[in-house]
Amino acid sequence: MRELVAQCGNERCGNESPEAVTELELEESESVVERGTCKVIWFLRRNDAWIRAPRWPGAVVKTLPSGAGTVWQVRIALGAEVGTRLLRVEVRPAPIRRQTPLEYLEKTPPRRERTKRAYFRVGVQGKLEREV
Repeated sequence: MRELVAQCGNERCGNESPEAVTELELEESESVVERGTCKVIWFLRRNDAWIRAPRWPGAVVKTLPSGAGTVWQVRIALGAEVGTRLLRVEVRPAPIRRQTPLEYLEKTPPRRERTKRAYFRVGVQGKLEREV
């Protein structure tokens, strides 16, 4: 990952050094999987809010070609300060759970989606470090 030099007029300008801002490339997509689609989206933390990566200030979004089994795919280039938190959300169909006819009638329908969240932080060298 390359370093991004902050430009004047950007809210990241000021007393910060250019080394504090790193260029990231994230990919968001939706692809066809068994029983539905799998969607991967990214968020970045700013103050008390999570902001979708394509809406991050200065983000450049490029649509990538969709091959077989891909609904859409985009690459997002953006600048983020070292220490910025990121959230990767993956939504995919839930596995099928076998039920007896009585369980089927008694219980509420099972969730049809399974969501996985993974938290990251922008490291000193611009690499994403996974938080536990």
